[in-house]
Amino acid sequence: MATDLQDFHYMSVLRQLEIEAGVLKGGRRESADRKKVSRLMKVFGAIRELARRNFDEGENIAKGLQLSKDEQVETEKAIVANLRRLTEDREPTNESRVVAGEWPPLIPVSRMVERFTAIAIGLHAENPRVPFTTNLAAAFEEAVVPALAWSLMIRLYGLPEELRNATQAKLVTRLTDERAPSEIEVRLEGEAYRKVAFPELRLVEAWFRLFAPGKLCALPAEESRRLRGRLSALLQKPLGELDTLLWQQLGSLYVATLAGSERARTVAKASGHAAFLRERLAMFDAAMRDEMQDFRLRTEQRLDDAVKQPFACEQESPDDRTKAGLEACGAAFWLARACFGKHGLPHQDEASHRVVLLLLRAAEMLRDEPDRASACLRFAAGFATNPRYTRSSVVIIAQEKLIEKYATGFRPRQALVEQFRGRLAWQQWQSGDKQAKARALDHYAKALQLHDKGGDGLDAEGPIHFFPELVVLLMLAEDRGEREKSTLEAVDFITQRNYGIYFDLQRESDLLHAGMEEYQDVRSQLTKARLEAAKQNAQQKKAAAATAAEKAAAEKAAEELERSQTVDENLASNWESLTQYSDPKKYRALLRELMGE
Repeated sequence: MATDLQDFHYMSVLRQLEIEAGVLKGGRRESADRKKVSRLMKVFGAIRELARRNFDEGENIAKGLQLSKDEQVETEKAIVANLRRLTEDREPTNESRVVAGEWPPLIPVSRMVERFTAIAIGLHAENPRVPFTTNLAAAFEEAVVPALAWSLMIRLYGLPEELRNATQAKLVTRLTDERAPSEIEVRLEGEAYRKVAFPELRLVEAWFRLFAPGKLCALPAEESRRLRGRLSALLQKPLGELDTLLWQQLGSLYVATLAGSERARTVAKASGHAAFLRERLAMFDAAMRDEMQDFRLRTEQRLDDAVKQPFACEQESPDDRTKAGLEACGAAFWLARACFGKHGLPHQDEASHRVVLLLLRAAEMLRDEPDRASACLRFAAGFATNPRYTRSSVVIIAQEKLIEKYATGFRPRQALVEQFRGRLAWQQWQSGDKQAKARALDHYAKALQLHDKGGDGLDAEGPIHFFPELVVLLMLAEDRGEREKSTLEAVDFITQRNYGIYFDLQRESDLLHAGMEEYQDVRSQLTKARLEAAKQNAQQKKAAAATAAEKAAAEKAAEELERSQTVDENLASNWESLTQYSDPKKYRALLRELMGE
């Protein structure tokens, strides 16, 4: 059984499906180049190997991959092409026909595997107390069962209308029969020649063979039969009803790109059994409620107006604290979206103020529900430290305090704490603190070592931010050789496949650097303000000095202060701007706490 997540990944599942499909077909087994496949499987150990390196000591991070980036992609394509031949009875689309697309549309098997591994790993990250077999079953039911049903339904629609109903009934019977897994023909009533081929059945059976005892995704026999029954039950529905139902199920999972909290929401929805995930799901759903959609549109079209909207959480004593807290989470979600990648645009400063305030106020509203309150603090610290978001000077100043509030709260994830501290040190390094470079590398190394360690590891959306940051940081920290660059490119490749996420590394780098520059600007402004205040203070003392000795001491103090480049950020911060659109009295204690007073 795949109890070690290091053995369970996109490529291991994809490769095993190819093997099982070949066994079911029988005869001479065709396969992608075995030597390259073996090397590609080893590539997926790059993250494990990287976690053993000492980033802050300049240790070489190269791993002997023996497979270039292009060869990695070509080998993956060869496995997928062979799997399609085995399970779809068709050759992959000719390159000259790619522009026209394939019709009828099918869910690519590689996408099924990607979503399956992403949800299983995400579920395990969110609630490691649940047995991994339970997470495997939930991921298969959510991502693969409707995709397989879609493929079978498309084949049914390809039959003459007069044959569809009779064939569908026999297909349902065939799906419940575990005795002949290699049989891909559905036999109709009457003569022996009355049969219809369903090559897709080979993929169905290949998946279920993965669940057999001793296999990669071994499940209890009764659980495997239950999942087979779920697939059979879907195919019992009338075709017109079935395609509508499947489109609803598949749309959010396969059409949309899952990123950030969207991915966490999808993972949460896949696990109806886990109370902890239901808590998280309630928070994400708050942003999707009908009453929040007008606010969503205003954040997209009239942010200047949206930042002024008051919410129930800002009242002294809301009638329903839970409802007020969740509403604040939903509002913070859309305001944060408005700040993503929008460095230097108007009204984003006010929006970033509101994101942090609403999340902190939500944590207060939900203080009797520790999991939810902790999640609010996690998102506040994550937002404040993430350079991809534009952040005002007040939010940037609050970073360290917000990290500590999360770190000392209820069940913090240590990998996230290290990542957040690493972000802060990275920004400090880019602003001229040379010693912060080692701190940043050390924190990211610790986060990598912890990233898959259960309750201390990254949560469902963590990898989406962490791995691009890790690659960009390691590229920036040293003048990397070609082998080291290949290792980091492999980490990029693995992350996108394993977690079912998509990002452009150059765009990620651009966003991170834009945030670093924003941080530098804030530090520069604070330094200037601090020096100006020091200068004025020294001049006042000099003017008030009663004796020559006092004047000399004042002049010396003024010179020392003017030479100082140290910034007392708390003194230079303008906390009142946080409450520009709210009653400051309601936040005074909170702000004092953040400032450490």
